[in-house]
Amino acid sequence: MVGSTSYLLPSLNRTVWLDCNDEGVSVFSADQYGSWERYEDVLLLTVQFTDAGPGDLGPWLPMVLDTLAYTATQQTALGMTFQIPESWRNALEEQGQPMIKALFVGARAVLDQVKAFLRETGRAADYELIFSTDHLLELTAKGADKGAMARELKRLTGCHTLICIGDHANDLPMLQAADRAFAPANAIGAVRDADGVTVVCHCLEGAVADVVECLEQAGT
Repeated sequence: MVGSTSYLLPSLNRTVWLDCNDEGVSVFSADQYGSWERYEDVLLLTVQFTDAGPGDLGPWLPMVLDTLAYTATQQTALGMTFQIPESWRNALEEQGQPMIKALFVGARAVLDQVKAFLRETGRAADYELIFSTDHLLELTAKGADKGAMARELKRLTGCHTLICIGDHANDLPMLQAADRAFAPANAIGAVRDADGVTVVCHCLEGAVADVVECLEQAGT
């Protein structure tokens, strides 16, 4: 199973994604929305750990070490061996920095095991663990969820009404924080059934337009 992390580079208005296993790491570029049209066209860097040491990665090193650290934890938790050259092991031991965000990619059954392991080992005390889709498990710093960020955005802008729309489990904190909360018809059941959530049409059928119409009718 490959471990993935993403990092926003504000000066470039770009997000980069790192895919890592015990053989090496690849770095991909995405636009400011965290997506890309052709995965293979945005490869920025690929490194085999047997061919390059930590000193060869320059500014990529902190991001690579973060990705390598949680990938190692992930594989060992699943009973898989994780062997990297000594120079990389030493670099991991010297880093010792807490993760800000990690993204685990895999089948839901495997990700359930990863989540259970992280809870059993006390990681849940320091991090949020939430699914953004059935094959993506997000780990973020404690309190760094969509709800907290939406409330902070409301405070910074001075707006009086926070309106949010979401479709998956990682949107629930944001919807709970909203003054008006909406979900498209294709949202998961837990989102559609959440208190205070108004369900609109499918996201492919104009969900945002439905939200705007609802707000206009309510005079919001």
